[in-house]
Amino acid sequence: MKKILILTAGILMLSALTAGAQDMSITLDVAETQYDTITITPQLDEGNASWVTMTVTDGNGNPMYFGEKRPNETDLNFVVNMDSDTVRTRNYKAVMTVSKTDRTSETTDKEFTYYSFAEIKDAIDKVLKGDMTLKEAKDILSLDVTGLYSNIDNDSLIVSSMKDILGDKTDISAIGFREAYDKALVKAAIKSKNTATITALIDKYAELVGITDNLKESEWFKEGNKTKIISAIALKAYEDENEFLQSFRTNVFLDRLSGLHSSKIISFLRENNNSYYDDESLIELDFDSFDLKLKTDGKRDYAASLISKADTSTPEKLIKEFNAAITAAQNYNPGVQQGGGSSGGGGYSYTAPTETKDEKTIFDDINGVAWAKKEIEYLAEKGILNGKSDRHFNPNDNITREEFVAIIVRAFGFKASGNVEYSDVPNNAWYYESVNAAYENGIASGFDGKFGTGQKITRQDMAVMLHRTANKLNIELEAKSEREISDKADISDYAYEAVDAMYKAKIINGMGGGKFEPMSNATRAQAAKLIYDILNR
Repeated sequence: MKKILILTAGILMLSALTAGAQDMSITLDVAETQYDTITITPQLDEGNASWVTMTVTDGNGNPMYFGEKRPNETDLNFVVNMDSDTVRTRNYKAVMTVSKTDRTSETTDKEFTYYSFAEIKDAIDKVLKGDMTLKEAKDILSLDVTGLYSNIDNDSLIVSSMKDILGDKTDISAIGFREAYDKALVKAAIKSKNTATITALIDKYAELVGITDNLKESEWFKEGNKTKIISAIALKAYEDENEFLQSFRTNVFLDRLSGLHSSKIISFLRENNNSYYDDESLIELDFDSFDLKLKTDGKRDYAASLISKADTSTPEKLIKEFNAAITAAQNYNPGVQQGGGSSGGGGYSYTAPTETKDEKTIFDDINGVAWAKKEIEYLAEKGILNGKSDRHFNPNDNITREEFVAIIVRAFGFKASGNVEYSDVPNNAWYYESVNAAYENGIASGFDGKFGTGQKITRQDMAVMLHRTANKLNIELEAKSEREISDKADISDYAYEAVDAMYKAKIINGMGGGKFEPMSNATRAQAAKLIYDILNR
């Protein structure tokens, strides 16, 4: 029986193809008996080709094959016999000319390298016996010896693994050899504990360990802190691909968690609890206990803030901190000091009131704004906003642009990695970092080289900044009404979309008579209510 080694040729596109151009694939069907053959398969635009001509020349330019076919013929493959009498060079060129129905034509050419059955079989045998290195066989067997191979740089380890994969097979095709080669690279890589190797593995061989674009983890990895994730994965060696995949998923999940604002943490954990990993639960959190013991929003928010500050770098630590947060939040009382400090992972700070008496309010002057009282107290308890003095919030005072962005940055945990220069934002100003963070995250911008420090923020600019915040954090602003603003003609073009979306979502309200009054200045109480509403969406 005739033995065949199928080798997909390493081919070089010589002509620049335009979109929709004709193409061809070249496959070497290398047989042990008679003569070897090359199969050239046209890849044509349907309906516009009337005739196909194929020529093959050797490396010296000598013609060795000519064929013509109509596109409607059943078999469009051009089979070139590599008779030993005609094989004189190593390199060849295939030239395909396609005549079209509009009487134009298009030519495509490709170069390929030919190796005989004997050469391929000999290279496979020598590599497996250790008489030829993988680098020496790379051209004959079309092996990729860059990337992951270069990181491992251990022929004996790779070949030993290939032998285990191939077992007792003696009739090994070039394709089968390459498949074993790729699997061997992966097996060596997952044992390496080397960040460069793990990086190369994920870049080129992700599908062999189960990482595909169909998984949300793949998208999370692209958006996350890749350096941190890969460093965590490289802390140990793995016995098989499934163990490596679980580590990848675990560390991507924990990285995603660490980047969440505390207001998003509980919903994220609840969504992925006991269902994140296909075969077994990756994270098992006791949400029955969480729901039973933490009945109020305040206690649940406090638990979330504790988790956002905790070390959750492993599943074990996450479970421990989750259970500890439940215990601590059970006894949480907004009127009693619970401890302070800055949150990690983009969370907010919790700064308890300094007085622990039985006062009904934190501030003495907010009863007159009952519509915002709850919101002001909530944000003050979290350390997101402060009063103007110990017991006074001054709710009806106007708020400046820098004051407003500072509250947004504290509430939603925005960070700045660089600096932006505004002539009215000195680098020693208390609001310097807040303005940088707001600018860098696309929340606020200046004009004419200035930020607008000291200017009272308008109602429309407040709406714009909060709308951008919601978009940045993927907070959905579902329209709850079709109500219209009677003075919408007064809203600036750049602000209209934001004002309209916030108004229809019933986050912002008018000022009576259906008016929004976009150019009026916002008050501290208005700012608190809007930020609270976005924060708790």
